Amino acid sequence: VRETPFGAPLYFAPPCFRQANLPQFFRIVDALRAHVPNKSRVVELYGGVATIGAHLVAKARYVRCSDENPWNAACVALTRRDLPDALAQKLTYETAPAAAVARRGGLDDCDVVIVDPPRKGLCDDVRAALLRRGQTPRRLVYVSCGFDALKRDIDELLAARWTLVHVEGHVLFPGADHVETLAVLDEEGRGGRGKRKK
Repeated sequence: VRETPFGAPLYFAPPCFRQANLPQFFRIVDALRAHVPNKSRVVELYGGVATIGAHLVAKARYVRCSDENPWNAACVALTRRDLPDALAQKLTYETAPAAAVARRGGLDDCDVVIVDPPRKGLCDDVRAALLRRGQTPRRLVYVSCGFDALKRDIDELLAARWTLVHVEGHVLFPGADHVETLAVLDEEGRGGRGKRKK
Protein backbone atom coordinates (compact mmCIF):
# COMPACT_ATOMS: atom_id res chain seq x y z
CA VAL A 1 0.00 0.00 0.00
CA ARG A 2 1.35 3.45 -0.93
CA GLU A 3 0.35 6.47 1.14
CA THR A 4 1.49 10.09 1.09
CA PRO A 5 -0.16 11.64 4.15
CA PHE A 6 2.51 14.27 4.73
CA GLY A 7 4.52 14.64 1.52
CA ALA A 8 7.02 11.78 1.40
CA PRO A 9 5.70 8.54 -0.09
CA LEU A 10 5.37 5.68 2.39
CA TYR A 11 4.88 2.01 1.57
CA PHE A 12 3.38 -0.61 3.88
CA ALA A 13 3.48 -4.37 3.30
CA PRO A 14 0.93 -6.44 5.26
CA PRO A 15 3.45 -7.48 7.97
CA CYS A 16 4.67 -3.90 8.53
CA PHE A 17 3.50 -1.69 11.39
CA ARG A 18 1.32 1.24 10.35
CA GLN A 19 -0.17 3.80 12.70
CA ALA A 20 -3.95 3.33 12.73
CA ASN A 21 -4.52 7.10 12.51
CA LEU A 22 -1.72 8.13 10.18
CA PRO A 23 -3.01 11.68 9.48
CA GLN A 24 -3.10 12.40 13.22
CA PHE A 25 0.33 10.79 13.71
CA PHE A 26 1.71 13.32 11.26
CA ARG A 27 0.85 16.08 13.70
CA ILE A 28 3.49 14.43 15.89
CA VAL A 29 5.91 14.26 12.95
CA ASP A 30 5.30 17.93 12.20
CA ALA A 31 5.95 18.87 15.84
CA LEU A 32 9.03 16.63 15.91
CA ARG A 33 10.55 18.29 12.83
CA ALA A 34 10.79 21.57 14.73
CA HIS A 35 13.19 19.89 17.20
CA VAL A 36 15.60 18.55 14.58
CA PRO A 37 18.18 21.23 13.74
CA ASN A 38 19.10 21.78 10.10
CA LYS A 39 21.99 19.67 8.79
CA SER A 40 21.75 17.24 11.72
CA ARG A 41 23.14 13.72 11.52
CA VAL A 42 20.05 11.71 12.49
CA VAL A 43 19.75 8.10 13.65
CA GLU A 44 16.24 6.68 13.98
CA LEU A 45 15.74 3.47 15.96
CA TYR A 46 12.53 1.43 15.91
CA GLY A 47 12.04 3.21 12.58
CA GLY A 48 9.44 1.00 10.90
CA VAL A 49 9.18 1.95 7.22
CA ALA A 50 10.95 5.29 7.91
CA THR A 51 7.61 6.92 8.69
CA ILE A 52 9.42 9.65 10.62
CA GLY A 53 12.84 9.56 8.96
CA ALA A 54 11.56 10.00 5.40
CA HIS A 55 10.06 13.31 6.50
CA LEU A 56 13.35 14.61 7.90
CA VAL A 57 15.70 14.12 4.94
CA ALA A 58 15.02 17.58 3.50
CA LYS A 59 16.52 19.25 6.57
CA ALA A 60 18.99 16.62 7.84
CA ARG A 61 22.53 15.94 6.68
CA TYR A 62 21.52 12.28 6.67
CA VAL A 63 18.96 9.98 8.27
CA ARG A 64 19.93 6.41 9.19
CA CYS A 65 16.85 4.33 9.98
CA SER A 66 16.73 0.83 11.38
CA ASP A 67 14.13 -1.64 12.53
CA GLU A 68 14.15 -5.39 13.14
CA ASN A 69 11.23 -6.22 10.80
CA PRO A 70 12.77 -7.62 7.57
CA TRP A 71 9.72 -6.59 5.53
CA ASN A 72 10.44 -2.90 6.10
CA ALA A 73 13.55 -2.83 3.89
CA ALA A 74 11.60 -3.30 0.65
CA CYS A 75 9.12 -0.60 1.71
CA VAL A 76 11.91 1.90 2.44
CA ALA A 77 13.55 1.03 -0.89
CA LEU A 78 10.31 2.04 -2.64
CA THR A 79 10.18 5.27 -0.65
CA ARG A 80 13.78 6.06 -1.65
CA ARG A 81 12.95 5.30 -5.30
CA ASP A 82 10.14 7.87 -5.23
CA LEU A 83 12.12 10.62 -3.50
CA PRO A 84 14.21 13.12 -5.48
CA ASP A 85 17.75 11.71 -5.86
CA ALA A 86 19.35 14.26 -3.53
CA LEU A 87 16.96 13.29 -0.74
CA ALA A 88 17.03 9.56 -1.43
CA GLN A 89 20.82 9.56 -1.02
CA LYS A 90 20.45 10.97 2.50
CA LEU A 91 18.07 8.20 3.68
CA THR A 92 19.47 4.78 4.55
CA TYR A 93 17.80 1.78 6.11
CA GLU A 94 19.16 -1.27 7.90
CA THR A 95 17.31 -4.35 9.09
CA ALA A 96 18.64 -4.56 12.64
CA PRO A 97 17.21 -4.51 16.16
CA ALA A 98 17.71 -1.24 18.04
CA ALA A 99 19.82 -3.13 20.59
CA ALA A 100 22.30 -4.25 17.92
CA VAL A 101 22.68 -0.73 16.50
CA ALA A 102 23.20 0.65 20.01
CA ARG A 103 25.73 -2.04 21.05
CA ARG A 104 27.97 -1.43 18.04
CA GLY A 105 28.14 2.34 18.69
CA GLY A 106 25.55 3.46 16.14
CA LEU A 107 24.43 6.34 18.38
CA ASP A 108 27.88 7.71 19.15
CA ASP A 109 28.48 9.94 16.10
CA CYS A 110 25.05 11.48 15.51
CA ASP A 111 23.50 14.79 16.50
CA VAL A 112 19.91 13.59 16.94
CA VAL A 113 18.58 10.19 18.03
CA ILE A 114 14.92 9.54 17.27
CA VAL A 115 13.14 6.66 18.96
CA ASP A 116 9.57 5.44 18.59
CA PRO A 117 9.72 2.20 20.58
CA PRO A 118 6.92 -0.22 21.44
CA ARG A 119 4.95 0.29 24.67
CA LYS A 120 7.68 -1.38 26.75
CA GLY A 121 10.00 1.56 25.95
CA LEU A 122 13.70 1.54 25.23
CA CYS A 123 15.60 -1.72 25.49
CA ASP A 124 18.49 -1.91 27.97
CA ASP A 125 21.15 -1.60 25.25
CA VAL A 126 19.65 1.60 23.86
CA ARG A 127 19.40 3.16 27.32
CA ALA A 128 23.03 2.15 28.00
CA ALA A 129 24.16 3.74 24.71
CA LEU A 130 22.38 6.97 25.59
CA LEU A 131 24.03 6.97 29.00
CA ARG A 132 27.47 6.80 27.30
CA ARG A 133 28.68 10.21 26.23
CA GLY A 134 28.39 10.84 22.50
CA GLN A 135 31.19 12.30 20.37
CA THR A 136 29.18 15.53 20.35
CA PRO A 137 26.24 16.51 22.60
CA ARG A 138 23.17 14.76 21.25
CA ARG A 139 19.46 15.47 21.21
CA LEU A 140 16.99 12.65 21.89
CA VAL A 141 13.53 12.89 20.36
CA TYR A 142 11.32 10.24 21.94
CA VAL A 143 7.86 9.34 20.64
CA SER A 144 6.10 7.16 23.19
CA CYS A 145 2.91 5.13 23.21
CA GLY A 146 3.64 3.78 26.71
CA PHE A 147 3.77 6.50 29.35
CA ASP A 148 5.03 4.31 32.21
CA ALA A 149 8.00 3.16 30.12
CA LEU A 150 8.65 6.73 28.95
CA LYS A 151 8.74 7.93 32.56
CA ARG A 152 11.17 5.14 33.52
CA ASP A 153 13.47 5.92 30.57
CA ILE A 154 13.41 9.70 31.12
CA ASP A 155 14.01 9.36 34.85
CA GLU A 156 17.12 7.28 34.14
CA LEU A 157 18.42 9.78 31.57
CA LEU A 158 17.73 12.78 33.81
CA ALA A 159 19.67 11.10 36.62
CA ALA A 160 22.67 11.08 34.28
CA ARG A 161 23.46 14.11 32.15
CA TRP A 162 20.31 14.70 30.09
CA THR A 163 17.86 17.62 30.30
CA LEU A 164 14.19 17.48 29.39
CA VAL A 165 13.61 20.51 27.14
CA HIS A 166 10.15 19.85 25.69
CA VAL A 167 7.19 17.52 26.14
CA GLU A 168 3.73 17.44 24.58
CA GLY A 169 0.84 15.00 24.30
CA HIS A 170 -1.13 13.96 21.22
CA VAL A 171 -4.48 12.19 21.07
CA LEU A 172 -4.48 9.80 18.11
CA PHE A 173 -7.89 8.36 18.95
CA PRO A 174 -10.36 11.03 20.09
CA GLY A 175 -12.65 9.66 22.79
CA ALA A 176 -10.02 7.17 24.00
CA ASP A 177 -7.91 7.65 27.12
CA HIS A 178 -4.62 6.95 25.31
CA VAL A 179 -2.11 9.74 24.68
CA GLU A 180 1.05 9.59 22.56
CA THR A 181 3.86 11.62 24.09
CA LEU A 182 6.60 13.53 22.30
CA ALA A 183 9.57 14.31 24.54
CA VAL A 184 12.81 16.09 23.63
CA LEU A 185 15.95 15.76 25.75
CA ASP A 186 19.38 17.33 25.32
CA GLU A 187 22.64 15.80 26.44
CA GLU A 188 24.94 17.87 28.66
CA GLY A 189 26.67 20.44 26.51
CA ARG A 190 23.47 21.29 24.63
CA GLY A 191 21.27 22.01 27.63
CA GLY A 192 22.05 21.44 31.29
CA ARG A 193 22.66 18.51 33.60
CA GLY A 194 19.94 16.06 34.55
CA LYS A 195 17.05 18.46 35.00
CA ARG A 196 13.91 19.80 33.46
CA LYS A 197 14.15 23.18 31.78
CA LYS A 198 11.62 25.73 32.97
